Amino acid sequence: MDKADLVVIGAGPAGSAAAIRYLQLRPSARVVVLDKAQFPRDKPCGDGLGPDAVDELVTLGAVEVLRGRVPITSVVLQSPSGRRVTGLPPRPGFVVPRFELDAGLVAVALSMGAEIVHERIESLERTGAGVVVNDRYGAAVVVAADGANSRCRALLGLDRAPDDHAAFAVRGYAVSDAAALEIRWERHLFPAYSWVFPIGDGRVNIGFGCLHSRLTGDKPKERLWNALTETVDLVPLDGTLRAHRLPFTSSKLAIAAGPVLFVGDAAGMVNPLSGEGIYYALATGRMAAAAAAAHGCSAARAYESAVEKSFRRHFRSTAIAHRLQRLSRNVDAAIAAAQDSPLVFEALTDLALGQGRLTVTMATGVARRWLLP
Repeated sequence: MDKADLVVIGAGPAGSAAAIRYLQLRPSARVVVLDKAQFPRDKPCGDGLGPDAVDELVTLGAVEVLRGRVPITSVVLQSPSGRRVTGLPPRPGFVVPRFELDAGLVAVALSMGAEIVHERIESLERTGAGVVVNDRYGAAVVVAADGANSRCRALLGLDRAPDDHAAFAVRGYAVSDAAALEIRWERHLFPAYSWVFPIGDGRVNIGFGCLHSRLTGDKPKERLWNALTETVDLVPLDGTLRAHRLPFTSSKLAIAAGPVLFVGDAAGMVNPLSGEGIYYALATGRMAAAAAAAHGCSAARAYESAVEKSFRRHFRSTAIAHRLQRLSRNVDAAIAAAQDSPLVFEALTDLALGQGRLTVTMATGVARRWLLP
């Protein structure tokens, strides 16, 4: 048996965050990170890092991945009817392609002593002493950070997010000098959204997503590609279009199974308003590692409690907003209210990209807009 203090499955932001945090807390520990991919590697994603995600990078000592990046200082929100509002985020965010972000976080984990093993997960067995992975790697706790189609969930017989609590999205890169980050709620395949996220190097990340349950029938990827080109007036660069599934927090997936702790997309941690997931990935990876370092094979309860304490009200707010946005007039009213009030704009942006909550100011503004002609 190849014993480790912690085994992490998946080396994306959630898995790397878990490895980094565990080694911050226990510098002499042995942390093994398993991932079938070689880094750097591409990953379909919007690439957006809001202010709360930046805070997580600071906590992890990984701000080096932002060096030389152009901060986002303007955000545009667009309603299904075409109403647009532009505002300033309370603090700047960034857009970092996952090809670069993930490799940078892996480099930080390696520099702290983590071992990266390129290996596919074939088995996951819970024992009295913890978990054994691939009949070889044993640890008291395993952090499962293996994405939306988590093999760990499947091996343990756990449900994945149902299609009405998950999105299917397509992402590409295009040439553009756009400087503002745009999120657009779209009429096509409603409820749906598109995005234009500037990287700062003459490229933008563009994409289109809708409820997975809306993509019935044949060729769902092709339908999304067509929707993207119809709604975003930019031509994707050859070879950059990739599709991915996004399990929402509103699905309320189990985030622990004994000593196996699920983080990031594997835990269904995607914002149902915007499809944002990197912040949740970094935060839950950090929380899982802290629980594992403090409690060993009994970490599940501490991890669940930490997530509940940090996100309960935020997740409740996004779940309510997820239901409300299925009526396009609600989204139109919210964008109109954001146009009327900088406070509503800030609250709506934070709800979509960070840890924001529904506020009295936001509710009042939206209700007022409902009553206006």
